[in-house]
Amino acid sequence: MSNNCQIPTPIQYVKTMLDYAGYQKGLYGKKILENSCGEGNVLCEIARRYVKDAMNLGYSKTRIVAGLERDIEAYETDKEKIEICMERLNAVLREYDIEGVRWNIHNSDYLKARTKKYSYVIGNPPYITYHDMSEKQRKWLKKKFKSCKRGRFDYCYAFIEKSLNSLATNGILVYLVPYSIIKNKFASDLRKIMIRYVTEIYDYSGIKIFPEAITSSIIIKCNNQTNGKEIQFFPAKNSKMQKYDRNKLDDKWSFEKVEKKERHFDDYFEICNSVATLLNEAFLLKKYEETDDYIIAEGFQIEKKLVYPAISTKSVNKKYLIIFPYSYKGGRIIHYDVEEFERKFPGATNYLRNYYDKLSKRKKDQKAQWFEYGRSQALNKVFGRKLVMPMVITNSVNINYGGKNEIPYAGYFIRCRRGSGLQLKDAKKILESPHFYDYVQKHGTPTTPSSYRISVDDIKKYKF
Repeated sequence: MSNNCQIPTPIQYVKTMLDYAGYQKGLYGKKILENSCGEGNVLCEIARRYVKDAMNLGYSKTRIVAGLERDIEAYETDKEKIEICMERLNAVLREYDIEGVRWNIHNSDYLKARTKKYSYVIGNPPYITYHDMSEKQRKWLKKKFKSCKRGRFDYCYAFIEKSLNSLATNGILVYLVPYSIIKNKFASDLRKIMIRYVTEIYDYSGIKIFPEAITSSIIIKCNNQTNGKEIQFFPAKNSKMQKYDRNKLDDKWSFEKVEKKERHFDDYFEICNSVATLLNEAFLLKKYEETDDYIIAEGFQIEKKLVYPAISTKSVNKKYLIIFPYSYKGGRIIHYDVEEFERKFPGATNYLRNYYDKLSKRKKDQKAQWFEYGRSQALNKVFGRKLVMPMVITNSVNINYGGKNEIPYAGYFIRCRRGSGLQLKDAKKILESPHFYDYVQKHGTPTTPSSYRISVDDIKKYKF
């Protein structure tokens, strides 16, 4: 599993979340949940505020102990962390000369527990990506949660869904969650669930909350009794709050002012994913020698007919080559059957057999032969003049020209649509403009404070 799920919430943001929730006064008798408490960063601040408020209201220490046991509830699967958490909680109480609290912390999985209703749910749910989950976890989450029925969902989707269902009437949820939940296409079902609850979103995408993690974050505030049409959005680097009609948000939640631009990038240019070998180490040739008929790599003679220049934004001018195990005729890809390929290209066959085990273990298309690329995407479009661009944009957009026979193996490539009236130089100028970079920052998914992942669909929809 990813270590991201183990990162504690910095105390600065613990206090911020509790402030956003209004967890400050009149707390006695109101139940609060922290459903993945770890070593207690959030719980300790909750306990401190609870005790201070109860004392200010004149409650006796006996009643405060009873309230702490009744009103504060938590879950954690790691027993050692629970022990640390309780030691820290008791240390907080000693500051107020209070002891003997039997903390209501469950050593169990919140997602599998039968829970009560709470006035507050506060926390930082586990950040576990689909890739880092076991197959057993994936199947269970798909079965139990609407937000996890489709695609490559994150573990926190289930936490958000269940937490919203755990809110009492007028209950408030404040969560520190990945920024990607408002953009990721696989979070679409989660957004459909969230839309009636969300009242405020605080964007921290340009701020590194977790120094050791690459995840960009937002804080969401939800209310179980929301009647207003508007969602308040607070940009990270601009304190000016913006309001958006929740009923007019698209599938991806975009918080920006709508500009009257008429031309979509997709009307003039075709943008495609690069080829997907699913094992670049087998097909990409970085070190090689060349003879009249062969490319020699790792001691193998590979027939030149199968080898083409390779290109990506990171490898421009590096003269990499790539094995392209297909024939190209009349603008279409022709597949070799196994017998024909091995007969016509014994050198390439011997080279690729060196990677046979890894090639066979790829999660490839069902019809793909062992020596072919794992996916068929882009195969009929790679030849011809093109531009190449990265999937992740850092600081600025850099676009490179690709030759007619260069095969893009990472990122995206762009071609002119027939009869569009615009040229590749126009596409390059559009994509390298400050306006497009601003669009990337607003529509892309942050991967670091200065990097954004932009999708093919987002680029297609860009208006200029």
